[in-house]
Amino acid sequence: MINRLPVFLLLFILAFSASFRSFAKEDYIKQGYVKQSRLPYSLHKFQLGISSFAASSYYKGDFVSYIDGNYKSVYYDGPSTSKGGLGVTIGTHSRLLRMGKATVLTWDLDFMYGWTYWKGIGQGFYREREWNNGAVTTQMALPTGISLRFGSDAAREKNQRFCMNFGGGFMPMYNKTRLEDTGKKNPNVQKFFGLTPYVRFEVGIFAGICWKLRVNYNFGDFKLIDNNDNWHKDNPFGVDNFNLRGKTGLNVSLIMMPFSYDWPDNGWWNNSRTSTKMWKGWKARNKVD
Repeated sequence: MINRLPVFLLLFILAFSASFRSFAKEDYIKQGYVKQSRLPYSLHKFQLGISSFAASSYYKGDFVSYIDGNYKSVYYDGPSTSKGGLGVTIGTHSRLLRMGKATVLTWDLDFMYGWTYWKGIGQGFYREREWNNGAVTTQMALPTGISLRFGSDAAREKNQRFCMNFGGGFMPMYNKTRLEDTGKKNPNVQKFFGLTPYVRFEVGIFAGICWKLRVNYNFGDFKLIDNNDNWHKDNPFGVDNFNLRGKTGLNVSLIMMPFSYDWPDNGWWNNSRTSTKMWKGWKARNKVD
């Protein structure tokens, strides 16, 4: 029993010492010298927003026209632009390399969901009447790439008032396109996967939380409608065969980082008091192990 006493005594001393260090750090924090975030750091980088979509495409088709008392198929092709769109986006990023106090290189991952509206596809085919066919494309995309970040969302500190970042990568997507004005009650929906490169630019300001304005531009070639014959042939505005391919996409988004209110406020006025060096100094002055 006597031989075991030093072991228990040693364990007690170690436990007490650990507790004292914990209490000492708590006391240091209560004095306001150390700012700790209440939320997990992963939430600090979470962002969400609403987006306005615009897009361009290129069509090719054999269009049925009523010419000289007969229905004839005539080939047309040309560019088309969307008539607006709306969507939402959520995302996060992970730091790859710190290049300064408020400059980092990050890997970005976002999810975008939205609708693009097309109207007047092929307008000008029929001189005797206005071509008014339209379509709706529902898109889900997962843009991922690398960005260079400066300012508040790079340092994740409130005292950094402004932020900016730019970068690019690749955007896998899934598109569902439904033609309108086809003369059919239930026109079929065309579904295709695609992949395009993209570039991105953001500017922002910290005002309670971090707010950012984002411009995301993707370009390439991807299917929207392929060999579609939805229009009935008795319609003078019918189509025997039709292809629509996406070319570019422009998303302008208002982004907010809702959990950035929990970022630390590490400015020139308190940097010295929040540093690891000063914590060690405080421990030494107060004779804390």
